[in-house]
Amino acid sequence: MHEPSQRSTGDPAPKPPGWHARPLRLTSGTRIAAYERGPHDAPPVLLVHGLGHWTAAAWDRLAPELETRHRLVAFDLPGFGDSDKPDVAYDLPFFVDALRQVADAFDLRRFALVGHSLGGLIAAEYAGLAPERVASLGLIDPAGFTRSGRLVLLMLASAPASRLFRARPSDGLVRRVLRRALYDPAQLERATAERACALAHEAGVIRAFARVYAGGFAQLGRMRALHAGFTRYQGPVALLWGRHDRYISVRSLEAARRVYPRARTSIFERSAHLPAVEEPAAVAAALSAIL
Repeated sequence: MHEPSQRSTGDPAPKPPGWHARPLRLTSGTRIAAYERGPHDAPPVLLVHGLGHWTAAAWDRLAPELETRHRLVAFDLPGFGDSDKPDVAYDLPFFVDALRQVADAFDLRRFALVGHSLGGLIAAEYAGLAPERVASLGLIDPAGFTRSGRLVLLMLASAPASRLFRARPSDGLVRRVLRRALYDPAQLERATAERACALAHEAGVIRAFARVYAGGFAQLGRMRALHAGFTRYQGPVALLWGRHDRYISVRSLEAARRVYPRARTSIFERSAHLPAVEEPAAVAAALSAIL
């Protein structure tokens, strides 16, 4: 088993409060920062964060709303957060396989799956590939349903991706991207902004972003086939969207509804791209209908 070619530099991120760390190693050797909280014998929920995010930033506000009745499992996607940043192709099969291995490592034989943004695309693809394991599916502002320009520049504001990947982005740019993800920028916590800036300076994170966009997720070029795969999952679905999302417009909800015509849908009026951060109680209530 080979050692990963790129490890997060500097001090590791502190363990998210309330989460119990359980680091994993994928079959490739890539180390994954994984966490769980809540009663071990409760119904399991696997959480998949979006592009550039990590467990604490994505789920710390939502988790307390769910953990009394659910066993929550979360992990930092490879290439982001405190997981390894290997020199690989960061395409959809790569991320889906990481999700599968995390589920296996936690012995999640049948579980609810909740994904945000890029994590929503990963979750939808996994559910289509392994519908027998997914008890319910929650998609929060998910990528993968439209080909809009905003999707191409997801989490990168309006700056050209190629420019960002030639050098480390400035702290100012990182903060602007984060603020634009929120309906109320005052909700951006200082610790989250500082951690995001530190991660954005890591060579492995820059490479991961570049590989995600360079590949463009080939599946997005064949949207019809991608969505046909999603429809293999016929279980309960909840589609959740922030009304003011600047990165994946709420207009994409209609495309998602065509894929999941029986889905429960919720729009959050005081949220942009991060409803789980801005309106966690409301998001938890919407998810409770399917969990």
